[in-house]
Amino acid sequence: MTHRDVTVEEAVAGLEGFERDLSALTLERVCAGGFAEVTDTVERVTGRPARTLRSFLCDSGPALRRGGRRG
Repeated sequence: MTHRDVTVEEAVAGLEGFERDLSALTLERVCAGGFAEVTDTVERVTGRPARTLRSFLCDSGPALRRGGRRG
């Protein structure tokens, strides 16, 4: 997998109507940092503090590589 930055217009190319509008609005908010606020929601819902994606992948990596099979 390779990461490549694309513009919002490139990302929504091929979409039409409501799907295009909603996707563009969401991507614009992401790019502007609109979803970057850290809250206590995860801890309130799960009873455990949130963790980073890196931490999750380190802990779950072996199971994910096996396609979700445990054991």
